[in-house]
Amino acid sequence: MKTISNLILTIALIAGFTSCKGDYQDWSAPQTNPQEDQYNIPEMTASPIGSVIEFASAADTITVGRYNVVAMPEGFSTKNIDLVFSDPASDGMKEITLPAILDNGQLKITKVDLEKTVKDLFGVKAEVRTMECDVIAYVSNGRETTIANCNTFEVQALLEPGDFYAVGAINGWKDSAEGKICYFIPLDKEFICYTTKWTGDHNLKIWTNEQYGDWSAAYGSEKDGDDSPSGVLTNNNAGAIVCPAGDEYYTLKVNRKKLTYEWIKLENQSPATYEKIGLIGVGGDWNNDIFMEKVSEGNYRVEVTLPEGEFKFRADAGWDTNWGSGVAVDECYYGIAKQNGPNIWAPAGDYTIYLNTVTGAYAVISKQ
Repeated sequence: MKTISNLILTIALIAGFTSCKGDYQDWSAPQTNPQEDQYNIPEMTASPIGSVIEFASAADTITVGRYNVVAMPEGFSTKNIDLVFSDPASDGMKEITLPAILDNGQLKITKVDLEKTVKDLFGVKAEVRTMECDVIAYVSNGRETTIANCNTFEVQALLEPGDFYAVGAINGWKDSAEGKICYFIPLDKEFICYTTKWTGDHNLKIWTNEQYGDWSAAYGSEKDGDDSPSGVLTNNNAGAIVCPAGDEYYTLKVNRKKLTYEWIKLENQSPATYEKIGLIGVGGDWNNDIFMEKVSEGNYRVEVTLPEGEFKFRADAGWDTNWGSGVAVDECYYGIAKQNGPNIWAPAGDYTIYLNTVTGAYAVISKQ
């Protein structure tokens, strides 16, 4: 029996070795993967439009530059392009990236986004600003995405002078939306003004429309409590501006491009005052007034929906004192209304309207 057992064991071992020999692979041999496709790095060039972008006349979508494909690997196409804007003086410390709208070789940005970018990089001062624009172009063949080589170019832009509001004793220093009522009426594209009898402590600061309520962004004088007849506006730790004399009528005239100001004392310190100021003629109704809110001495405002048509201003619901300019609002939204002047025409829309009865200055601001 022992001999038979040994024989069976020997046969089993031989069979085992035979089986292992048939399945054996040398796992130390190097493994290989399928070779990936090789391609050249795509190349593009970008160039500026060659002129200053003026936001005052710009369309809702602005062309900032053009791009051209120099070399594109077979099967690849442009997926999207990002534009990285920066202030050259900041050494790249502050950058803002915006997605470009691609349109037949043109690089476009919405007016809203580009205007905000300029303000975030440089502030609101209306002067020509030069930005560096880095182009990051992403190209894809459907399986993978890579970045194309592209150059940097310059973009120049000029901000439209914005709307300014006074905050101080004249509005109770209210920094909420309900306090945004003391509007500087434009005289032209450069100068704006606010005329009133400066009462109380006759201190004030100035906010732009976008920054209203942000005290760190408020404009004022370089020295707190400065009652000089003129000065420079700053929003870097700004101090309060002070009217040179309290309880008197002054015009605060601001150059919103250069950010300077000047106090001008009115010769007539007893201008006419009225119980009520209203709009007349709205919707063809020349009998019933839409009354305005008095916000300070001589200054009135109203939020109103106007149908297309004519209107003018009048005092105390009568025709003895009325103001008009004969200017269409869609041609110029501000002006000087004169006694018995011709009607003002406006397209249909929602508006905030301001009038200064001392100077006749008015503004009809569309909310759209």
